[in-house]
Amino acid sequence: MYRTDDWAKLCPMGHPLSPSYICGWTLAEWVLYRKENQPIFYHTTIDFSLKRPNESIPLFLGACYLASYQSLNSEHYESYLHDAERSRLDSYAYERRKRSYLLGRLSAKSTVSAMTGIQDWDKIHIQNGIFHQPIVSGPSIHNVQVSISHCDHLGLSVSYPEKIMLGIDIEKMDQKSIRILQEHCTDHEKNLVFRLPHSSHLAFWMLWTLKESLSKAVKTGFTMPLEMLEIQEIEARENVFISTYTYFSQYQSITFQINNYLCSITYPKLFDIDLDFLRVHQHLERLISQDNQDAIKKEGVK
Repeated sequence: MYRTDDWAKLCPMGHPLSPSYICGWTLAEWVLYRKENQPIFYHTTIDFSLKRPNESIPLFLGACYLASYQSLNSEHYESYLHDAERSRLDSYAYERRKRSYLLGRLSAKSTVSAMTGIQDWDKIHIQNGIFHQPIVSGPSIHNVQVSISHCDHLGLSVSYPEKIMLGIDIEKMDQKSIRILQEHCTDHEKNLVFRLPHSSHLAFWMLWTLKESLSKAVKTGFTMPLEMLEIQEIEARENVFISTYTYFSQYQSITFQINNYLCSITYPKLFDIDLDFLRVHQHLERLISQDNQDAIKKEGVK
């Protein structure tokens, strides 16, 4: 990995961002600093699994925070990107698009690296399929898939083996989009909203993240009618929600909230998800709190 003395340093033990451990795996974390010592890049990778009797499938969740693309010089990310990815990044005209592309690639590569053991991220190539689904390739990379989501300054990804299908989505809840979200809900889903012991604001955003994550799991995106992604049921549990689908009954999703963000992960219903949500909440809240500080400073895209 490329690091310069002026712009990057590993966090020492005891530092709030120092490496910590879960299930024996290192949560790889580091921060790049501006010269005025403001963080501009941070990421963490957490291992978890899907389980059923006599089987456990290892997965990796990667989260990435990038304050501002303009704060980075090309030398800060060149060694992380494949040649084709660098060309793709350079082809985008606007910072918002550059930032979202970089967030997706960096968060995804962190999980693929954790799953495969490949330390040179520039050897990992993540390209787009026909429906813009991410496709992972590279030397000695086999049986690895990844799902990517990004929102504002945050990127989330999950890597998983080809044996299963999985999707992830993260959204930042705001009030101004509620009417649009309602327009894309079926009558059944609207009834679900009023039955939930939570605000309709949260519920409508949850329905959207559930549809997004399912569309990524089946690798079609929103190329199918949204009615086909209808949510059948939502069950509120301790700190999370479990949801099922009307027409994709072989899948279920888990949704959790961090501040004003919602994240949904969709996976085969045959499995139970084994993820330390308290640890995930702690690490994502750290990224999101940084994002909120930047919003207050009006940093990044105006």
